[in-house]
Amino acid sequence: MGKKVLIVQREDDAGLVKAKLQCMGAALGNIMLYKRHDHETEYCGFDARDLQGIVESAGRMHADLVYIDPLHGLAAGRMNDQRSADCLIALDAMAKRNDCCVLGVLHAKKCLCSISCCGLGVVPFSWTVIRG
Repeated sequence: MGKKVLIVQREDDAGLVKAKLQCMGAALGNIMLYKRHDHETEYCGFDARDLQGIVESAGRMHADLVYIDPLHGLAAGRMNDQRSADCLIALDAMAKRNDCCVLGVLHAKKCLCSISCCGLGVVPFSWTVIRG
């Protein structure tokens, strides 16, 4: 049995993500796409209010990898505000508790103002890895 992956993203709809994964030959049975439920509708997307749901989903599926794109989508405001970066504390605790890896993608070229200071160098494309 392969490693289990939770994908948390808000750019593509579920059908496109599935198509991309199939093209790469991914084992779809080991991959879960985090979806937000709004009344009767289910869709891809997340913000800071979804942090607990993401943590719970990762725990339920025993994820080996949690991929979050973009990481700053979990911030309650600007990532250089300590209160907003507290999502990293919850993700670190989840990684340690579940013995999983968190890969957070930052798109520095898209909005430098919100990620200029979060303990990472600002480059055109960067990521952070939290390993439990």
